Amino acid sequence: MKTILLIVFNVVLLTSGQILWKIGLTREGGLSLDNMLRVALSPFILAGLALYVVATVVWFVVLSRAELSYAYPMQSMAYIIGVVAAWLLFKETIPTIRWIGVLVIIAGVVLVSYSKPNDNPQVSGGAPEVHRTEVNVKGEPDD
Repeated sequence: MKTILLIVFNVVLLTSGQILWKIGLTREGGLSLDNMLRVALSPFILAGLALYVVATVVWFVVLSRAELSYAYPMQSMAYIIGVVAAWLLFKETIPTIRWIGVLVIIAGVVLVSYSKPNDNPQVSGGAPEVHRTEVNVKGEPDD
C-alpha cells in the first residue's frame, strides 16, 4: 500500500508541475526568443521545476521499493489527471475520442493495480549483470 501511495504522490507532483508550467507560460504569452529569460524566471515555472525535483526524489524511492514493470505503468495516471485538469482549470474542450482514450488508460491502470507490487525488487529482478570483454592490442578478444 505504501508503494501505491508513493506513486500517487509522484503523479500528483508531476501533474501539478505541468499545471504550473501551463499557467506560467500562459501568463507570459508563451515561449519565444524575446521572453525566454522572463519565462525561465517566472514563479510558476520555477515552482513547477521544484515540484519535478521533489517528484524525482519520490520516484527514486518508488524504484528502490517496487518493480519498474509495476510502477511505470501506474504513472500513466498523470495522463488522466492532466486531461481532467485541462478540462476543469483551463476550460479546454476535450473531444470524445480523447475521453475514450482516458477510459482506456484508466482500464490499464486498474489492470496493473490488480497485480500486487513486489516491494523487494532486488529479490525478483535487481540490476542486470554487466559483462566485460577485454580486447588485446591486436583487437582480438582475450579468452
